[in-house]
Amino acid sequence: MMSVRQFSRLAALATALLCVLNCSEKYEYGYDSLYYAGPDGALLCRIPQTYNLPAAQGKLPLVVPYAGQWHTSLEGGSGWASVDAGTMRGPGYVHLFYEANPGEERSLLLLIGCDNGETVEISVRQEKSQGSDSHLPGYSDGYYDWKDE
Repeated sequence: MMSVRQFSRLAALATALLCVLNCSEKYEYGYDSLYYAGPDGALLCRIPQTYNLPAAQGKLPLVVPYAGQWHTSLEGGSGWASVDAGTMRGPGYVHLFYEANPGEERSLLLLIGCDNGETVEISVRQEKSQGSDSHLPGYSDGYYDWKDE
């Protein structure tokens, strides 16, 4: 017959083993794929695929939870956006750096390609600057002229 102490130890060991087996797909270890099947069977991406950026300059950090080798590239955004990761291995971050937008709305595609043949297209849109609303009467250089009309 098993004592209560022995049973507690066995239960704790079994719980730890189950956690290791079930948690092996977590971010720390990376995934075999950047896609997974959702509850309805639809293929879903582990990385958000649409970002809306403010007109001000900034940095957008993205987590890439892929276990294998991956690389990034930009389509569009020449001169106003760049990424800090070229080719990487294992889970990691990529940062998209972007300049302030002096004019109309603009966009680019950030591509993440994996050694398993998958490619993720991330659509990034940057808002137009406030100064580009010159079609409003009395509005120039981002400031409204409050003179009497």
